Amino acid sequence: MKEKKFRKSKYQRIFSLGSSVLKATGQYALVKGVKKLENLAKKTEAQLEAHQRRMEQIKAAKELIQTLGDLKGGLMKIGQMISITDDMVFPKEITDLFKVLQKNASFMPRGQVNEVFKENFDRLPTELFSQFDYKPMAAASIGQVHLAHHPVEKNQKLAVKIQYPHIDQVIRDDLQNVHALKALVHLLFPGKVKVDHIIKEIQKTLGEECDYNQERKNLETFREIVQSSHPNILIPKTYPDLSNEHILTMEYMEGDTFEQTLHYSQEEKNFLGQTFYQFYLDTLFHHRHIHSDPQHGNYLYHPDKIIMMDFGSTKKLGHEFMSDYVKMARSIETNNREDFQQFMFKYNVFKKNTPKNILDSFYDIVSEYYLPITEKGSYPIDKVNPFRAFLEHGMNIPFRYRKAPHQDFILLDRATVGVYMKLRKWQSSINWVEGRDKFFAPYEN
Repeated sequence: MKEKKFRKSKYQRIFSLGSSVLKATGQYALVKGVKKLENLAKKTEAQLEAHQRRMEQIKAAKELIQTLGDLKGGLMKIGQMISITDDMVFPKEITDLFKVLQKNASFMPRGQVNEVFKENFDRLPTELFSQFDYKPMAAASIGQVHLAHHPVEKNQKLAVKIQYPHIDQVIRDDLQNVHALKALVHLLFPGKVKVDHIIKEIQKTLGEECDYNQERKNLETFREIVQSSHPNILIPKTYPDLSNEHILTMEYMEGDTFEQTLHYSQEEKNFLGQTFYQFYLDTLFHHRHIHSDPQHGNYLYHPDKIIMMDFGSTKKLGHEFMSDYVKMARSIETNNREDFQQFMFKYNVFKKNTPKNILDSFYDIVSEYYLPITEKGSYPIDKVNPFRAFLEHGMNIPFRYRKAPHQDFILLDRATVGVYMKLRKWQSSINWVEGRDKFFAPYEN
């Protein structure tokens, strides 16, 4: 990470993003027009086109990485979500570049950190804590995290999350710059992609994440859940007297990153996978309260423990929605296309005038990837790539049949993708049916 003053000026940010997108677009067009003659004899036309598309995307992504890391906010959040998809949506070279956002994003200098504390507590961090490290442990989309020591219990280490100055207004300004955001998304997803609902969803969820008082309440809610039912999941306690809307002070916890867990034994990865899956099912179906920001930087691990640290994005789901969701899952198992399509209509995935062939092809894709995990026994997720199939199918659907999916559906989908990607990378052997049916039952009586 490098020190760099956070830019909150609307016009500076618009210019920076616009310049970066324009430059990336130029690089994209340049690479698109270049053909390496020495490869023509060695590659089929299809192979050459695939290679060119890959190079075009990589070039474009390189031009955007640094800008997203410096601007933070909704722009960096897009990059973080891309980083968890591994090679499922983009070439691995691109997701590896976005992973750099987690490690090498810039951070606020000492003077700007002091300004934030003076504005919120009328004290410097060195006056509030017995020790305070000005270089952050991590810098993310909304704020950065610093190591500190409790003002009284001086051996107690703390993790202090500090929001970037006026980040809530910055997010609103960024997401009003719709033209540049559309250009950014179209660089990453060549072709016709409708992005208005994506921008709207990011705006809403990031706005909610800017309230650290609410995040502290979310943390305490989930701490109660894990303390009563999930002893292998740890969530740090919070310190209300050292927290407010823009600064959140928590217990400091240490662990391995997700990348480091890939070197654990398969037995350990199976244990973590089963632990993660059971927590997901319990919070979703029993408590109807999901953790909807699954990016890897929000977790730390031990071979027998999962540490969850960020609860800025959570969602309490209604009983009706969950009943419908269970009915949708059962409709796939029983090949009931009518019930499945009614769920798609009710939660705005498709319009009711969508042709039957489009609905049927979407159902076929969903069932192809869902049905394998309805078999009894313990086994890992198949190393197939459902995301590419969904993406290509979505791009072929005319805009007149698409809607903006219900926010509950979007957030649940995001949470599920986070679980899926972790279990897939770990290749955890999971008893899918036994765990799931127990939680389905209350919605089917």
